[in-house]
Amino acid sequence: MDPVTLTWYRHAVSLTILTPVVWRRRLLPSPATISRRMLLWGICVAGFLGNNLAYLWGLGRISPAAAGVVIQLAPLLTLLGAVVFFGERFSRLQYWGMVLLVGGMLAFFHPRLGALLRAEGVQAVGVGWVVLAAACWAAYALAQKALTRDCSSLAVLWMNFAAGLLFLAPASRPTEIEALNPSLFLLLLYCCVNGLIGYSAWAEAMSQWEASRVSAVLANTPLVTILLTWVGSRVYPELFAVEAISWINWAGALAVVGGSMLAAGVRPF
Repeated sequence: MDPVTLTWYRHAVSLTILTPVVWRRRLLPSPATISRRMLLWGICVAGFLGNNLAYLWGLGRISPAAAGVVIQLAPLLTLLGAVVFFGERFSRLQYWGMVLLVGGMLAFFHPRLGALLRAEGVQAVGVGWVVLAAACWAAYALAQKALTRDCSSLAVLWMNFAAGLLFLAPASRPTEIEALNPSLFLLLLYCCVNGLIGYSAWAEAMSQWEASRVSAVLANTPLVTILLTWVGSRVYPELFAVEAISWINWAGALAVVGGSMLAAGVRPF
């Protein structure tokens, strides 16, 4: 299934589930609200859709591990944007947390960083797409944070899914679903539902907490991914290939967790 069609299905399923919720709660933004913040709505929709597509296009050219390294630009760009555009302030302890977070990321991913720097041809294009995805995510996150001052996080999410479904329809090929076997169909269904749950939880966090702190916590995502891959390799070794993890990698992982807690303003002890 091509990235456009996959994203179209994710938006279609999410919109189908989310519409009754926002309708019953009367959360849909009024036309006046939309017209008053038209620029922010445009940035939000374009960033959301751009992130979805660019990440998949990049993932088709580089490994998931490499994509996990590059996409970490997203929370860092969001964090910096929150400080610049929203005036969110960091204490000295939070700044040290950011230093620890970035240092931990470099230590954890250091075997892959060299490969990324040497990327050529198709891999270089893949890295470029994921960098674009990270920038789109930051733009979307900051725009959504601003929009939640006028409407609920679920309303913003509903608008993103609806606009994405509309824009992607001409280029999508829904009949590709007929080529999926039962296992791949379940994976598609999981991607659709997981996307809705993940984006909804993240959007609500953004409406309740400072954007910089949410971004700091989000930096733990690749560590969770790699941990689950490691667990999966123990259960299904024929399906999951895991790279060797040295003590430097584990030390970096601990630094990321501790740094993200400090940057988010949570004392680890």
